[in-house]
Amino acid sequence: MTRYFASAALRPGEEVSADVAAWLPQLATVSFDEAGPRAGVWRSATGVTRVCWYRGAANIERAWVGDATDWLLDVTRADAGLVEVREILGGVPAADRTVWRFDDARMPIGEERFGADGRLVLRREFECTIEGVVHARATALPPAFVMTQEWRDTSSPWVAPCPELMGEAFPCGGHVGPARVVAVVNQNSHQGRYLVVVPTNGGLVAGIASLGTMKVNISARGQRVLNYQGQMTMAELTRGALDDARQEGYRMHGVVEALPDGEPLDALVRRGTLAAAAAVLLAQQVGQAARAARAAGVPLAAIRPELVYVRAGAAGPEVSGILHRAPAVFAETYAGEAIVWPPVFPMDFSSRDDVAGLAQLLWYLTSGTHPELAPENLCWDPSWDGFRHQLRARQPWTGPAELGPLLARGLWGTPPPALDAFLAELDAVAAGLDG
Repeated sequence: MTRYFASAALRPGEEVSADVAAWLPQLATVSFDEAGPRAGVWRSATGVTRVCWYRGAANIERAWVGDATDWLLDVTRADAGLVEVREILGGVPAADRTVWRFDDARMPIGEERFGADGRLVLRREFECTIEGVVHARATALPPAFVMTQEWRDTSSPWVAPCPELMGEAFPCGGHVGPARVVAVVNQNSHQGRYLVVVPTNGGLVAGIASLGTMKVNISARGQRVLNYQGQMTMAELTRGALDDARQEGYRMHGVVEALPDGEPLDALVRRGTLAAAAAVLLAQQVGQAARAARAAGVPLAAIRPELVYVRAGAAGPEVSGILHRAPAVFAETYAGEAIVWPPVFPMDFSSRDDVAGLAQLLWYLTSGTHPELAPENLCWDPSWDGFRHQLRARQPWTGPAELGPLLARGLWGTPPPALDAFLAELDAVAAGLDG
């Protein structure tokens, strides 16, 4: 019998059905017999694979997995937050072993490694937040003979020390109405964006949930944005409060929108900036969505690289959808949105003005940077609880000369141009590029 779990530790509540399993960013496919779990393969969406054999399973057969690196797991104490791991070397479990400790949120809080003689040779302690971020080493006073290591992933604080065992990061496994959260896009203590799956008559469909801890009920202005459905904006799938047992006093509310085709613009730009003509074409398409929203009395206010999705078209990338409700949700939360998504520095796309948003987008598409940057040595610190935007400075335009005057007026014009006037100038620039 085959069963599916969010991690190889097989904790209560981690088991998922086969249809949901396909959506998880990490998954353990485990075979069971009458005696319990026998073997499993843990895989992540990034292609990492770990083969797990469970203590008590007879006749470990390495041929079943080829030459992959294996673990022998003892999960008999998993309910108490303890998991023992041994590496399998040449088909034989190594004499040394590792014991992991986990907190109530299924996050690692300690690791101890023992040598073949049973002596403790390494101890590491971690601090974890409820949302699944391992951000610091806790204070520990090990015995004198123990080497203590500080674990710190300098590239990103959102990488767990042992993803095979940690389980789902908060709030994966939670629900917003019928939608199940399956992956974290980005988050902090007050709000987040999440990949969800929503059951339909035809199976499961993907969506993006934007959730935040509300300080008040959503304002009338925010409700107008939530209720708007227009050109290139995505359909609402559900809305409501996050239902997750690991919430500690916070009640996150939000909305789930259908996942657009393709990929977000920031993923496109990370692979390389766009030529002026391609960037202007995308800005024109977003501009038409902003014009339709303005005609309905609602600013689009969602012209952010991670909210605008693109797909391959006959003439190059084209806009496939815009997650326009997210800014309305985050405008009503405790922390706002400008300081939320790392890296906060050097770029901030949180402007609610559609003209400035379009100008920022064009700047980003053609240069990969932002018109107002903070110093490069100014890095995000998790202890910050306020805005640090005062240190941003206007940047010189070094991109295509045809775009310079338009961007300057859209970003710093006094007075700034109206949306229709800006779009008319954008059309004129596009005609010149075509000519």
